[in-house]
Amino acid sequence: MEASSSHAIKPPRERASTIVDVGASVEGAALQIEVADSGDPLVASLVETSVAELAAAAMWQRQAG
Repeated sequence: MEASSSHAIKPPRERASTIVDVGASVEGAALQIEVADSGDPLVASLVETSVAELAAAAMWQRQAG
């Protein structure tokens, strides 16, 4: 793991958040979603943001009732 990745992931771990990695492997992630062509910056930017949006929508629906 790169130093920048470990610094970015530290605050969520301190808050006991669930970590999901998309495309790249992150140590300690609860879920890993593999992505074909994850080395392509365009693919990574589209997939990573879509996964975050879908996860947020699902959590919002659960809380809304």
